[in-house]
Amino acid sequence: MEKRLSKKQMKHLRESYQFKSDEELAKEWQTDSDTIQKALKTMGLRRTKAEQKQVVRIAEADARREIRVEAGREWLWTLLSVFSIIILGAIVYSNTLNASWHFDDSVVVTENWGLRDLRGNFNTIFSANRSVGFFTFALNYYFNKLNVTGYHVVNIFIHIANALFVYSLIMLTLKTPAMVKSRLANHARFLALASGLIFVSHPIQTQAVTYIAQRFTSLATFFYLLSLLLFVKARLTFLQGKSFFSPLHCICYCFSLLSAFLAMHTKEITFTLPFIIILYELFFIDSTLKSWGKRFLYLLPFILMLAIIPSTALKLSAGDKPIGDIIGEIREQVQETPLISRGDYLLTQFNVIVTYIRLLLLPMNQNLDYDYPIARKLFQFPTFLSFMFLLALFIVAIYLFFKKRRLISFAILWFFITLSVESSIIPIRDVIYEHRVYLPSVGFVILIAIFLHESGESFRQRFLQKPPVEKKQ
Repeated sequence: MEKRLSKKQMKHLRESYQFKSDEELAKEWQTDSDTIQKALKTMGLRRTKAEQKQVVRIAEADARREIRVEAGREWLWTLLSVFSIIILGAIVYSNTLNASWHFDDSVVVTENWGLRDLRGNFNTIFSANRSVGFFTFALNYYFNKLNVTGYHVVNIFIHIANALFVYSLIMLTLKTPAMVKSRLANHARFLALASGLIFVSHPIQTQAVTYIAQRFTSLATFFYLLSLLLFVKARLTFLQGKSFFSPLHCICYCFSLLSAFLAMHTKEITFTLPFIIILYELFFIDSTLKSWGKRFLYLLPFILMLAIIPSTALKLSAGDKPIGDIIGEIREQVQETPLISRGDYLLTQFNVIVTYIRLLLLPMNQNLDYDYPIARKLFQFPTFLSFMFLLALFIVAIYLFFKKRRLISFAILWFFITLSVESSIIPIRDVIYEHRVYLPSVGFVILIAIFLHESGESFRQRFLQKPPVEKKQ
């Protein structure tokens, strides 16, 4: 059926055709340019060449004005968002500045005489797996000695920076090829701000922030997120047609590698970073096998980073020792305690991970030092139930990937992958610690932000949106 304009539209067309292009009018009335041209012909209206040029100039000026206004709004929203995250983080942890030393703080700081030598720490900064973390403690000791306030200020600063990285990661992710045309992309500001605010204020983060020695966890997360952010920025720059050697791309790519390198020397949990980067490439950049040879070379430096943690452990165990002693020490490093077998530890972690999820959803009865039961058999009721729940969650993540709900799928897989180092088959003396969910919680806050958005949209459509008025026959 041929589209026609209403009398009101025809009247408006007569008044504005000299100032608006056919495309603008068509967009305004949700029709096409041909309909506008036929209406003009019907009314006997024509544009002179001068009028046509004037329309084009006006349209271009309006477009430039809209771009400037939108850019201004974007900057204003970004500043308000950053300010909100910083203020909330400072308020939440303002009462922790004088919290005392606890547990591993004595081994890491108060009784660690190596921290007294700042130059020595700098000279050996990459000689151990956690040397970057120890160097920051050496800097703290140099300026603050054993005054806890300085240590807490640094920990809070790192935590707030991580929340800002979470905000930035969501904003960039929703600009990737796989997400830019999705429904979620239209609500990027809300999703990013909600994720940042939840991350910075969630009670589960308390241990990683206020327990001074757990700076290793928050600092490793800092470099982890920064590396991923810079990688994403580099990829988006490259996809926009910039050459590999363009200044912006080279800066982002090289600093992403540097941040990954520093992460690997901060804590062992960052071993999963190359896998997350590959997963991100597959989920959001290009899921096809097209040009995988070139993309593999692009990702190769990150893949090679996997050798840093095991090679550092091997170097520390080597020297003039017999090969048997070296193998024994390496075995000790990948099994902190012989009191728990790998199988029992894995079974126990099924229950522990469910406990982490419960704490993320309902942060009640938190504990600094859990007395957690060891699971011995898979088919014990709570252990088997936990295993089936986690398996179902993993299957849902795979299903959502193929249903194009990629951000939700990625968030679930992020939780499992980033938790795998400390919750798999490497026995650790304390089977559960809340700070271990600090990095995995990034996936959780993304899920909660999406849930809040979807719930809000559903509520608005159901209760706030006016139903269409039925026309009387």
